[in-house]
Amino acid sequence: MRSSRMFSGMPGVWGVFTFLLGLCVQSAGSRVPAAAKSVAPCCMMKGVTKGASSSERPACDGPYGLPGSSLPPDQVGAWGPVVPWPIKATHAVLLHTGKILFWRESAQQFGLPTTTYVWDPGTDQIENMLTPATELFCSGHAQLADGRILAGGGTTLSGNAYGSTGTNIFDPQSETWTRVADMHYGRWYATLTPLADGRVVAMAGTINPQTNADTPEIYDPRADTWTELEYATRWMPNYPQAMVLSDGHIFYGGPDKYSQVLDANADTLISGPVSYYDNYLGSAVQYAPGKMMRHGGGPPLDPVPMGNKTQIIDMYAPSPAWTETPSGAYSRGWLNLVQLPDGKVLAVGGAAGGNGWYPECGVHASEMWDPITTSWSVMVSQQRPREYHSIGLLLPDGRVLSAGGENLDIGGEFNREIYSPPYLFKGARPTIEWAPGAIGYGGTFKVFVGGTGSNISSVALIRNSSVTHAFDQGQRYLPLPFSRNGSTLTVTAPAQANMAPPGYYMLFVVDSSGVPSIASFTLMGSCTAKEDSEISCTNGMDDDCDGLPDQADPNCGSPPLPFSPVGAVPDGGARPGEPLKIDKVPGDMLRLTWGAPPCCGNCPVEPLDYAVYEGTLGDWGSHVPIFCSTNWETTRTFGRGGDTYYLVVPHNELREGSYGFDSQGNERAQSSGACRPQEVQVCGPEAR
Repeated sequence: MRSSRMFSGMPGVWGVFTFLLGLCVQSAGSRVPAAAKSVAPCCMMKGVTKGASSSERPACDGPYGLPGSSLPPDQVGAWGPVVPWPIKATHAVLLHTGKILFWRESAQQFGLPTTTYVWDPGTDQIENMLTPATELFCSGHAQLADGRILAGGGTTLSGNAYGSTGTNIFDPQSETWTRVADMHYGRWYATLTPLADGRVVAMAGTINPQTNADTPEIYDPRADTWTELEYATRWMPNYPQAMVLSDGHIFYGGPDKYSQVLDANADTLISGPVSYYDNYLGSAVQYAPGKMMRHGGGPPLDPVPMGNKTQIIDMYAPSPAWTETPSGAYSRGWLNLVQLPDGKVLAVGGAAGGNGWYPECGVHASEMWDPITTSWSVMVSQQRPREYHSIGLLLPDGRVLSAGGENLDIGGEFNREIYSPPYLFKGARPTIEWAPGAIGYGGTFKVFVGGTGSNISSVALIRNSSVTHAFDQGQRYLPLPFSRNGSTLTVTAPAQANMAPPGYYMLFVVDSSGVPSIASFTLMGSCTAKEDSEISCTNGMDDDCDGLPDQADPNCGSPPLPFSPVGAVPDGGARPGEPLKIDKVPGDMLRLTWGAPPCCGNCPVEPLDYAVYEGTLGDWGSHVPIFCSTNWETTRTFGRGGDTYYLVVPHNELREGSYGFDSQGNERAQSSGACRPQEVQVCGPEAR
């Protein structure tokens, strides 16, 4: 969306127009074969009312929620200071490194490569200024299965188009952008949704002022290809509110009344339950598996009248239907809904009217939604208005980042604030002493806790955020069943990838006082392609998505390993390389020490990386990577012993190195959630 410096005389008109663009096509319930449909002027269409001139100053008597609550922070939380930032943050993504990637538009002019930034919450430093190949302003973005970030579409001023086809991938490890295959359609205001097989669906968006991108398309990161879903062509509003269901279908729940369900594999799109009201300019969140909550916004009028209504739906119910629940205290649009580790949802910022540009319309008070009571509670107020083009997301320490936003009087909010919810003022926190770096689907895994960990009441995964324009395309909340034996939790993993699409999640434990731990990042693994059979039996991947990677797959047989893995079994088995030594250390922990592989005469000058795997004896399916070492590191301290085995393998140029032998000398298949491949040239396999 264009900035105020280009449209200083009509910011309100442009802001509303982008969301109304495409509302003037035929009913959402119709189906057409064409890839795109023309859009008539909105004032000409039935059901869309032309309101008072949006260029007039709105009649807001706010700002709302100031001066704020006088209740103690253990009831309403506390906002930190206002800290300057280099831009009005419009897009923000939580990386599995714990850092935040954020951007707005090109620093020079629209249509040029975007200036992007990385912020480290631990040091409060903005470390890099990074530039992808295309303009990413108003793009869609999603986390890929390996933790990289896919950004599709954005803004271009080429000819009569402003929807870009450009696609870029950001690597959190190297903190660099790579240009990949273009989409078939320019998409300005698209939503990107990850699937269970590692692919990503792009939905909706605008090609130019006359044409919508009505045909979804799907990106395969392994093949670097986009494929059109031409039979699922149907109009949707910009930035549709979407989530994946347990059957693999994508539920589109807003912002209009007419929800839809996309089956990407069958290339079909059908109508879903009709809600009570539209929430254009409102927000939505998946607050539990299969459940969506929508809040704020209003009908497609000009200007949009903001509301405070709330609706929920359970798509796993026998007959899913929208239900209206108690309203919030403030009417607001352009807000952000942030999922918290205790299961509650925080509404941050927004405006009661004025097209998101006027500070007197800003809602400063946050509100907390409880999914058990379905009621709202007013929290403390932040200092700055966070309206149109603002972001809000959950940090790994349980706090909430709020940044950016328009403000016509001062040119925008070039700053950020951080909110500490009430749970951070209720006493000591539980701690995660150790948790797996990767989790497979089905079965259980161990988590070792400390602090108030003997009083754990819940365990949950929250997918890393990817937020822009009042909707987080990434976050989803998954409570996990668990049992406890002292400080050891045995946690049941999500049953399958549709419940938790592959990628990085924050793992939280919460005690009986509602106080969460600091999150531990963990990788949910899955196959990344949907094929009839294994593409290759030497790439270590589960190409046919049957849950059996390579050597464990009967379709592959048992091909010989190209090299012997480093690290002998602890009892002195005859394997090349220095034996793996395991010692008990204070705190009931284990220290692993291993040696480097034999050198072939021209050892690398770059650091050699090692993958450390953990599993349960007799259960090869529990074989998961828990640590990826760097810089020649050959020692590491981990969790408890018991019936656990450990495996240490080097990365090399042929494969990332997840083959090896357990402490009984048995060969172990590659994990589906492998460590990041080593990208330097090392000694060849013939010398190992």
